[in-house]
Amino acid sequence: GTRLKASHASEPRPESIYLRHFAATDSSGLAAAVYPRWMDSWCAFLSVGRAEFDGLVLKIVNHREWDLAAPWVVITESGGTISDEFGHPITFNNPTMPYRYFVASNGKIHGQLLELIRLSEGNS
Repeated sequence: GTRLKASHASEPRPESIYLRHFAATDSSGLAAAVYPRWMDSWCAFLSVGRAEFDGLVLKIVNHREWDLAAPWVVITESGGTISDEFGHPITFNNPTMPYRYFVASNGKIHGQLLELIRLSEGNS
């Protein structure tokens, strides 16, 4: 009965970023913001929509479009932002997954998550 709302944090709060199949570099400056435990992907997506997490980075390993469609709706409807690793919108109904990462956030820290991927992947 209550509408979900993504967090309003302009800086990641402690343990508010969930990383799945992805290890961030220590040089990112976000070490204290990373949630230290494993969690089911769906629970992590829901946690972004409920403002418990400020964002998440999911490296696509075995995920398919149908695994990401419902989380896309939840996060978008809660006011969050979703993109691929380059900040491009996520598209569906593709023959293959056209992106390597699914990045979700409250919108305010999205750029920091994209930079985290860039630094960790060694891309300039």
